[in-house]
Amino acid sequence: MRFLFGVPLLISLSLVLAPEITIAAVVELVEEAQSAQNDSNYDEAEKLWRQVIKQQPRDALAYARLGSVLFSQNRIDEGIAAYQQAIKIKPSAKIYNSYGDNLRSEDKLTEALGAYQEALKLDSKSEVARSGLGTIYLRQENYTQAVAEFRHLVALKPDWNNYESLGDALTEAGKHDEARTAYRQAIKLEPTYYSLYNKVAESFQKQEKFNDAILAYRQAINVDSTNFYAYTGLAELIKFPKSITILTEYAKQEPKNEVPLQALGYIYKQNQKLNESVAAYRQAIKVKPSAENYSSLGEVLVEQNKLDEAVAAYRKTIKLEPQDYRYGALAEVLIKQNKLNEALTSCQTVIDLYKGKDTSYINYYTCSVAGFGIYQNQGLKNVMTTFQQLTKKIPPKNMAEIYVNLGYRIQSTDNFIKEDAIAIFEEALKFNPRNKEAQENLQELQQTQQSSFIQ
Repeated sequence: MRFLFGVPLLISLSLVLAPEITIAAVVELVEEAQSAQNDSNYDEAEKLWRQVIKQQPRDALAYARLGSVLFSQNRIDEGIAAYQQAIKIKPSAKIYNSYGDNLRSEDKLTEALGAYQEALKLDSKSEVARSGLGTIYLRQENYTQAVAEFRHLVALKPDWNNYESLGDALTEAGKHDEARTAYRQAIKLEPTYYSLYNKVAESFQKQEKFNDAILAYRQAINVDSTNFYAYTGLAELIKFPKSITILTEYAKQEPKNEVPLQALGYIYKQNQKLNESVAAYRQAIKVKPSAENYSSLGEVLVEQNKLDEAVAAYRKTIKLEPQDYRYGALAEVLIKQNKLNEALTSCQTVIDLYKGKDTSYINYYTCSVAGFGIYQNQGLKNVMTTFQQLTKKIPPKNMAEIYVNLGYRIQSTDNFIKEDAIAIFEEALKFNPRNKEAQENLQELQQTQQSSFIQ
């Protein structure tokens, strides 16, 4: 999903309309375009925004909306052109911020910085611009500048979200005492948000102030007894097996709360007490038969090599929560059982599941798992043949991600064939030349290949 404007697009009635259409008709057209865009129906949205522009060729916001749609379709150059046209017609902080958000989503960080800075020139109190700048500086590991931007943001709007962002930046900068001050200010404003307490605890941990961290995790649990990360954080600090006693006590105190049982299952698994882990997860399922609990149980059963039981657990998982990565977990086990056709069926199910929906953040993990199974059993040629059949159903950007995921899997195998990995990453770049993971891995593989030739 792409970044859109926070308020409906307003049509300036002072603009001269084409004689064949009324103002009311244009307003209706805009509403339809916005609705299609909000529903991720980007083909329809593009068509409608172009109609708006045809009637109002000086409508800067319509061009910006069109730019956002084009970014969502992975038509980046066209999206940039649309935004630049919007800016040429009538630059505004709103347009620059939307432009910056979309550029940032494509890792065009330098360009995004420029957009946010232009937004600030037009509106020095733009919270979106300050947040965008701070986020980019964090990604660039420019922590000093990130802290400065989030301090500006807090000054503009001292809400708990912004204090949390400031705390995150201070944490990355290694200023843990100041970070906790920011987190505690956020807690004052939003005392029920458990994640803030977790961050206070983690900050103490980084300074090796373990007793303080334990107290902070206990406080987090008191605020929200379903805070899984607080239970596991506490357990890891207290250490096994004493942690088991602590978690068991929490489970007894709240028999209808499955989270302490989940934490027990996790800690048992971490310490290779797999039978005990299975028992804890089965108890959690009795309390709440959720997708997450069945998935966790499936993971332990796989470690025990109880593959039929793991398949049963994962099938219950996807029945409750049909998502790509859930089907991917099932496909992993099916591959272990050499059930390649069933794994491919899972891939097809995922394709059908997301048909007609925004897939910009879906990586079709299941399909890459199935592809790896084919690679292991039938070789690279058959993988390529299978994946070629998928290209008609999966957007190019997503296909690139499938290839990248497969490339990583090939690299993780013992004595992997370097030429195969190179071929996979090259194929990824055919679908998305901007994929940085493919670029970096391909470059590294080619360099090592050249080195081996020289030797």
